Amino acid sequence: MPGLAERLWEARKQGSVVRPEDVIEPSSTEEAYAIQGQIVRLSGYEVCGFKVGSTSKEAQQFLGISEPGSGALLAPYLHMTSAQVVIVPLRCPR
Repeated sequence: MPGLAERLWEARKQGSVVRPEDVIEPSSTEEAYAIQGQIVRLSGYEVCGFKVGSTSKEAQQFLGISEPGSGALLAPYLHMTSAQVVIVPLRCPR
């Protein structure tokens, strides 16, 4: 069975989701960022910036975390002008 990074990247490419009940969550922030690094390598895309999320206490509480998180912004997902972005309903953006 592929690792979590491979499963997440494949879901991104296919427009699908990885169900939380089908994976073991990373046990630390360091492990989560390592998985994120693997996804960047798997993508083959240039990192063109970073995003920060969960900056409010409410968002952190909802996610069960105690600090904001950051993520690499990959070149194909950076839009410099207005763009229509397809949201897959199962992804449940918040």
